[in-house]
Amino acid sequence: MVDSLLPPKRDPQAPGPLRRRQPNRLIRSILLGAVAVVFAVYWIGRSFEVDWAEIRLYALASLAFVGLFIGAAMLVWVLVRLLPRAVRALFRR
Repeated sequence: MVDSLLPPKRDPQAPGPLRRRQPNRLIRSILLGAVAVVFAVYWIGRSFEVDWAEIRLYALASLAFVGLFIGAAMLVWVLVRLLPRAVRALFRR
């Protein structure tokens, strides 16, 4: 009866259990960090009675700045990855 509560004994020669693929921790960490920053800005803004219109403008400027870099990275990716493939496919015909 006690043996039924214990995990089964493993054969040392047998391969280990298959590892399950863990979810992407980086994306989860980024999202949790972003949520923490939003709450921190809100809390500090309430504490110091900051004008919310000004904070909104700063937030939009930050998003535009980050969006500019994301757009540039996507453009470089297209030029490096997709353009050569398209050119090769065009000349194969």
